[in-house]
Amino acid sequence: MINVMNSDQSNDFSRHREVVCADDCSMGSGLSVAIITFNEENNIHDCIASCHEIADEVIVLDSFSKDETLTIARKFAKVKVHQHPFNGHIEQKNRAIGLCNNPWVLSLDADERSTPKLNQLIQKTLENKPDVAGFKVRRLTYHMGQYIRHSGWYPQYRYRLFHKDKAEWIGENPHDYITISGEGKKLAADIIHYSFLDLSQQIETINKFSSIVSYTRYQKGQHFSIFVNRGGFHWRVIPPCLTRFILWADRIHRVACAMSR
Repeated sequence: MINVMNSDQSNDFSRHREVVCADDCSMGSGLSVAIITFNEENNIHDCIASCHEIADEVIVLDSFSKDETLTIARKFAKVKVHQHPFNGHIEQKNRAIGLCNNPWVLSLDADERSTPKLNQLIQKTLENKPDVAGFKVRRLTYHMGQYIRHSGWYPQYRYRLFHKDKAEWIGENPHDYITISGEGKKLAADIIHYSFLDLSQQIETINKFSSIVSYTRYQKGQHFSIFVNRGGFHWRVIPPCLTRFILWADRIHRVACAMSR
């Protein structure tokens, strides 16, 4: 079992600037990394740098960013930039998978970082030519100055490494997830998720995502009721939030986590 990295180890990989590899530094793993972007100039360098060494190619599918996202991305030798109008998280992420040229894909969001431990494990795993459809990895969120390992935020095992022909993104925009066709296993290592800059951005994101969900359900003819909504809103949502608030109210970042669940 590979232990979760400590804060210093995680920050070493996610915060510093690395030298971009030349083309001949590829490890020949048969791995593509897929990332979708829109105005991610503050994230894209560290995201690509975190996985560039183990990838044969890094596919960046951009929704016509207006900042320096693509200028930064193109500085990496293995990056291949594509652009397509954004029509949903699920649709765009599946489109990015389709652009990959290798049998195995590591899917990352721009605000996520692969860790050195995960990179080592991916390289070793692919060298053994696994006969499975995909692997779940843990996602460790960094929020308000701390790594969050409570309130249901960790370990959050999710499929992120998968065979291109045996996986797809599904769900309800913007809450997407990968499903696989075949056997799946777990890798005992972390992806680091730098979710929000501060509490203000967290609230802004919650509002934006809730609007997307509301519009998606409206288009499907679904109507909201506080009493009857996906199994009963008041029974499904309020008790967990209150429980987390009571248990963790001594620290503001834990209260913030409870409120966002």
